[in-house]
Amino acid sequence: MSAGASSAGSSRGRSAGAGVVGALAVAAILLASVAATLHAVVLSPSALGAAVAPVGANPQVRAAVAGQAAAEVVSALDVEGRAAGLIGGPLGSVTAPAIARAVQAELASAIDDALASPAFAEHWRQMVDAAADGAVAVLEGDSSAITTSHGVVYLNLLPAVAGTLDALKAHGLLDASVRLPDLSSPATPARQALASLSSALGLDLPPDFGQVAIAQTAALEQAQAAVAAIEAATLALDLAALGLTLAAVVIAVDRPATLIRIGLGAAFAMALVPPLLRLAEGAISASLAAPGMSVVAAAITDAIVGAVSWPLRAVAGACLAVAAAGMAALLWTAAGRRRTAALPVLAGALAALAWLAIGPDPALLAAAVLLTGLWIARFRLLGSAPA
Repeated sequence: MSAGASSAGSSRGRSAGAGVVGALAVAAILLASVAATLHAVVLSPSALGAAVAPVGANPQVRAAVAGQAAAEVVSALDVEGRAAGLIGGPLGSVTAPAIARAVQAELASAIDDALASPAFAEHWRQMVDAAADGAVAVLEGDSSAITTSHGVVYLNLLPAVAGTLDALKAHGLLDASVRLPDLSSPATPARQALASLSSALGLDLPPDFGQVAIAQTAALEQAQAAVAAIEAATLALDLAALGLTLAAVVIAVDRPATLIRIGLGAAFAMALVPPLLRLAEGAISASLAAPGMSVVAAAITDAIVGAVSWPLRAVAGACLAVAAAGMAALLWTAAGRRRTAALPVLAGALAALAWLAIGPDPALLAAAVLLTGLWIARFRLLGSAPA
């Protein structure tokens, strides 16, 4: 065998090896990015709370939460029974349900107004932070972090609910002599506030009175194994992504080309994750939703998916930028082909415009397709065929 044939065979072997290692590097970059993002967003109480807190400004969420809280108040205080007793006779039995529904609607409106008030905004954030602390603790294996009789994550709405009970006194459904405690301070522990309210009303209120279930802990507990795997593998995946990328570049005959291929492959893979998460959003929301709180679960899931998606989009954009810069450099260094070096830059500019026009995910995918097309056409652009 001639030296030239041996050299050609060695080059083909190195190129094939670099291709395999490069594909593994793309997979490792994808998994490492997803794991790091989930760890930074979903497993960080502060980041999770920050992602979910704006949900409180959603009118649909407020209406659902207020409606659920009002229903619990009407049920716990037996508004229908009180109305029937006040009216008396057959007429009371007939009209009491309608009165209870009207009172529930009035309470729901009052609670909704309270939730929308600037004064309640800080309390909402504190409630969300407390729920995020408990949810992360459950995900990390501490199932006792959220202790409820129904296995759910609660938001404590007593400060908003207690302030609306005066409406019951106005309707004569509570004794006018009842002096309701001031529960407006978010710093008052839920149990202490509930005990004060129970004492004032002379009733044995249920332990979850004034608290709204927003998510089931069973779904969180089922995710514990996946979370443990993510926490254990995050560092290993980071090292694997770096090591495999370096190995592919070292093995390759054409090292810049290998780096460009890895950048394009990782960008493609990363750009697909946010749309896939959106497709799975309904199933995730359904598994988390507490009874009657599907709207809240959907809004929370949407907020979390959005928070997870942005870092992945940033990584996809960075990979595309690396690939475009590499392609521009190759075209610039080719004799007589410097004008074509502007094509990858132009592709990046078009992707930025598409981001504004059609949204980030379609724009990233379109940019990946365009740059891949340019890469495939590079030999014509360079005016030569591959060796």
